Amino acid sequence: MDPIQPKFFQTAFDIECEGATLNLRGLVSPAGITKIYLASGLPEFWKSRIGSNVMVRLGTAEIPGVFHQQYVEHGTFYEIKFRELSLPVLGYLEQRMKAEGVSPGWQRKYPRIPVKGFEDPELPVPNLCMVRFVGQEIFVNVMNFTLGGLRIETLGDSLAELRVGAVLHFDLITSTGDILANLSGEVRNIAVHDHKTPEGSSLTRSFGMRFVDMDPVNERKYRALIRDYCMILQKRLTS
Repeated sequence: MDPIQPKFFQTAFDIECEGATLNLRGLVSPAGITKIYLASGLPEFWKSRIGSNVMVRLGTAEIPGVFHQQYVEHGTFYEIKFRELSLPVLGYLEQRMKAEGVSPGWQRKYPRIPVKGFEDPELPVPNLCMVRFVGQEIFVNVMNFTLGGLRIETLGDSLAELRVGAVLHFDLITSTGDILANLSGEVRNIAVHDHKTPEGSSLTRSFGMRFVDMDPVNERKYRALIRDYCMILQKRLTS
C-alpha cells in the first residue's frame, strides 16, 4: 500500500444486467472501477451492453453504474462509472481505500480541466473542435483539456474509423471567440459509449489526444488560455 496517496483498491466484484451476472476484477475508487482486463475476451451478451446501466455488487455494497470500454495503445480494457453513491457506500469505499489502497503506476502529468457539463461564461475554454478527417470538416465538442492535450467527443459514426496512434488535424475554437488553427494531435485512447434513452440509443465516441508539434504562436495562445482560466479561478477563491 502506498502510505501517501492511495487512489484505488483492487478487488473482485460482480456486475448484473437483465438477469445476467459477470465476475470481474479492477481498480476501484469513488468515481468507479477502471483497468478491468479480460484475458479471454468479453462474452457476446456483455459486448452488446457496453454503454448500458449495470448494478455493481462489491463486498456489501450495491452501486448503479454504466459499463464502458476504453481502447488504448496496447489493446482494450473496460470501466464502470458509478452513477450515484449513497453516503454509506461512499464511507465503505473510503474505508477500504484506507485499508487496502494503492497508488497506480501511472500518473497524469497535467490535471484535466473540464469543459463539458461545466459551462461558465467567464471561464475561457476551448469548447469546439473542427476536425479534418477523410476530406470532411467535422465539428465536435471538447470534453476537457490539459497543457499537453485534450479529449473530444462526437455523436454517431463520423470518426468511427479512427484508431489509437492516428494523427488528427484540427482547429480549436474557444469560448472567447479565438481560433487556434492547424493543430495536430495523436489519438492516445478511445472510449465508446452507447447511451440508452426512452427515445432510443445514441452512440458517442470520445478521443483522448496529445498535441503534436504545436507551433510557437498557437502554443503561446493556448498557454495564455490556461493561465487566464487559472487566474479567474484563483481570483474567485481569494475574493
